Amino acid sequence: MENVPRQGPAIIACNHSSYVDPPLVGCLFKRKFWFMARKTLFKGKIIKRYLEAIHAMPIDNKGSDIGALKLILKKLKKCEVVVIFPEGTRSPDGTIREARQGIGAIALKTGVPVIPAYIHNANKAWPKNSKFPKFGVKVKVFFGNPITFSQSNSYSKEDSREIATRIMDSIKFLREKEVKKHGT
Repeated sequence: MENVPRQGPAIIACNHSSYVDPPLVGCLFKRKFWFMARKTLFKGKIIKRYLEAIHAMPIDNKGSDIGALKLILKKLKKCEVVVIFPEGTRSPDGTIREARQGIGAIALKTGVPVIPAYIHNANKAWPKNSKFPKFGVKVKVFFGNPITFSQSNSYSKEDSREIATRIMDSIKFLREKEVKKHGT
């Protein structure tokens, strides 16, 4: 947890396999974190209130969402922390999948430190296709060293994709480190 700055802007990039991921990461710190959540989740009154309470921001995860990008940039300019799940959606089995290039574009545009985070076992605590969580499952969160990228206003899709891949590789590294240390 010492890898997450106590002040200043930061992006936390996490693997995503469960509904518990956003509140789990957010409850670990006294700082306010902002999360991206697919906009279709904001339709029901109860879930909308919950999402707003945990500082979720709607995003169209089917394509590029310029409005969401502007909102992320605004939060980072205010020296806040934004949690992004680069895979874009929950993994059905906990496998870390390929990142969408948006995380790379944000990292390049802002130059803000990116803290990789690996959430272990969340998919077992509340599987993607389950309506209710399973209690008694031990879930852990690991934060890696901050990664910084040079700020740039001119970058290509390939640059964004390369940075997104590097970020996901650092999340995979945290997973491998955990597996080596503790098994499974």
